[in-house]
Amino acid sequence: MAIAYYGAEISPHMTRTPEGYLICREVPINRTGDQTYLARDLQLMKEMHIDMSGMGPFIPHPKTPLHLGCTGSIFLTLKMLAVARLYMPWLLLPATTALASLHPEGRELALRAGANVIMPNVSPEEFRSLYQIYPGKLNHHDSITDYFNRIKQLIEKEGRSVAIDLGHSFLPSFHQ
Repeated sequence: MAIAYYGAEISPHMTRTPEGYLICREVPINRTGDQTYLARDLQLMKEMHIDMSGMGPFIPHPKTPLHLGCTGSIFLTLKMLAVARLYMPWLLLPATTALASLHPEGRELALRAGANVIMPNVSPEEFRSLYQIYPGKLNHHDSITDYFNRIKQLIEKEGRSVAIDLGHSFLPSFHQ
């Protein structure tokens, strides 16, 4: 299912808007059980010089038409992150919450495989439980400050540092 309601469909996961912006959906690993689309998505991402791609294991929600779908593979997700990192060194790759929800060290494994972004959930605590895109979604009950400190420690434990800039693209064309 493509995002064809706004702009020109490029692939089942990408659409170019009339203003030239690119809207990308996440790449759900194992949603169909067919991995051939993953290689095509990587090739297309490289050709289009995209800035960011979220690759995470698909987790079916029991109240959706995809409720009978297979949960995505942690191994395949990590492999896709590693291939994407090697194939597109500029790419911003999030360590997804879906991966962290399926494995207690999901974020750490993703960072080791090639992810270079963590997108923390900063929703106010009283609203966090209302965002249930899949069952078992990793949720924190810390204050925002404590949560950021935990994320910072996780990043530093992996030998990385927390960026203090806006996180813009690494693509040379972005800075021209």
